Amino acid sequence: MRHIFFSIMAMALFLTCSSDASVAENGAKKDDAPKQLLEASPNVDPSILALLEEVNKNPNDHEGNAQKLNKVGMAFIEAKKTTQGVNLLTQSLRNHFSSSHTAQNAFDLMNVYKDKYVGANNHQIMAQAIKLAFPTFSKMSEVEANIPKNSKGIVENINEIRQNMTDKETGRLDLKKANSYINYTEIYAMMQPKEKNVPELLQKAGEVARSIRAYPKSIDIYDWILNKYGDTSFASQALFMKAFTFDNELNDKKKAKAYYEDFLKKYPKDSFADDTKFLLENIGKTNEDIIKSFNKDTKPGAGKK
Repeated sequence: MRHIFFSIMAMALFLTCSSDASVAENGAKKDDAPKQLLEASPNVDPSILALLEEVNKNPNDHEGNAQKLNKVGMAFIEAKKTTQGVNLLTQSLRNHFSSSHTAQNAFDLMNVYKDKYVGANNHQIMAQAIKLAFPTFSKMSEVEANIPKNSKGIVENINEIRQNMTDKETGRLDLKKANSYINYTEIYAMMQPKEKNVPELLQKAGEVARSIRAYPKSIDIYDWILNKYGDTSFASQALFMKAFTFDNELNDKKKAKAYYEDFLKKYPKDSFADDTKFLLENIGKTNEDIIKSFNKDTKPGAGKK
């Protein structure tokens, strides 16, 4: 068990040194649309708040919420609050994919990517994803106009980026490629939520997000796995890494403790259960204190009464 702990600590040290920057349907969670969004956006019609509250009150109204989130998201984008707008459009896809408005919402997000994120190529990946998910979409000619000739498949593109993400000379992750990897994976996962490879791809994207210190993004991806793919083998790892991230990167011991305890309740026989118990017992202790406790345990006569 302890050798795994030291492996985790070594991994955490590596991730800290590997980058100098960070990334700026059923059982659906309530959408994250706090009042602060409107308080920080005076140019947005206050009536929008009512729509967000309706979405929060009825998280499983996929048909209605997809439309409302699209309307609110586009309003924020028009008010030059692009990040908030994109987050809301993304929620419409992630949480309400079964809606009949999903193809249009994805189309709108594709155009926002094209207009607001020049050079990121997110719109090209979204166009490919729309064609893959909705081949009979009424605006397919406009979608196809955003797909480069001889373009690779989305998953092939994602895998290629992963293989070439590390700078051969410095050993550091290329931040631009890492961001592309995360973005492309999220687009694919949003648009192909039932594909068997999605949980694994998200798990890898979560690792990459941690490696560039994009901890809120990694937590978001872990929650994505837990909420949508809780019945897969990747859920336990997502919960463990969520707890570990709160513990070691975000230094939120209270949340870390709650997630470690939740892990043990849900996965008592998991291969990381012993490690979770160890981390929970030593939460809040410094590495030096933990190492000292190891030394005490290994002294002659240790453990004898």
